[in-house]
Amino acid sequence: MPHRDDIPALLLELQARRHRAMVEADLETLDVLLDDTLSYTHSDASRDSKNSYLAKVRGGAMRYAEVSSGEEEVLVLSDAAACVLGRMQLAGAIAGAPRRFDNRFLAVWVRRGAQWKLAAFQPTPVTSTTGSR
Repeated sequence: MPHRDDIPALLLELQARRHRAMVEADLETLDVLLDDTLSYTHSDASRDSKNSYLAKVRGGAMRYAEVSSGEEEVLVLSDAAACVLGRMQLAGAIAGAPRRFDNRFLAVWVRRGAQWKLAAFQPTPVTSTTGSR
């Protein structure tokens, strides 16, 4: 088990792996990184479970061309729970329509045995009035 001080770096690496897997539509990696209890909320307030999210990626309803993030901060809540906060920019297609997103996000990670898994994701669109906060 990683030392508590190592958790932030580990979670930032897992975030980067998840972003790569999103762009590559790497379902195997996403399946490993996403918790079975996942609640994945989208910028339009729609929500997916792990199974429905993976089905959308598998079927091509969600295609990511690029995903980048910054301003990341990890809040370690315990040896088995942590939150990653940050800002994420996405480009891709939703149901075939080109889309771009600029969001602040909250990602909740939980440790299941020796593995960290994404349990919840919540983005909030950045607007001209919220962008600098």
